[in-house]
Amino acid sequence: MSQLALQINNQFSKTFVPYVIQGNKEAARSSKFDLIFFLGTSLVILQILDGILTGFGISLLGIDAEGNALLRALMEQFGFVAALVITKLIAIFLICFVCVSAKKHYWIQYALSSMVFFYTFFAIVPWMVILSNTWC
Repeated sequence: MSQLALQINNQFSKTFVPYVIQGNKEAARSSKFDLIFFLGTSLVILQILDGILTGFGISLLGIDAEGNALLRALMEQFGFVAALVITKLIAIFLICFVCVSAKKHYWIQYALSSMVFFYTFFAIVPWMVILSNTWC
């Protein structure tokens, strides 16, 4: 009887267990991809929103309202619309590259999460406060 139980247990572990483990790996991979896709999409949306808010802010307050010295210099040289479009397109390309690279490096999802947080509170919120104080 114990031989039969051992044989059934061995057969079970050879056939069923690998599928369960493989299924968990696939589920983990899928949820990681979903998180990275969500974070990347959030960053792209934040870039677009920042471009729009920066455009409104610069058109109302002038180029001196831009806090980023490099972006301000590009705006003075090429105009604020061209500088914003070029820098935001480069940023979106880099976000896509980082999201694709996330398969190789586990820490990228944490970096993307941090970027969403910091970009929201140090780029979007300040422009919203500045613009709401300007219009009110």
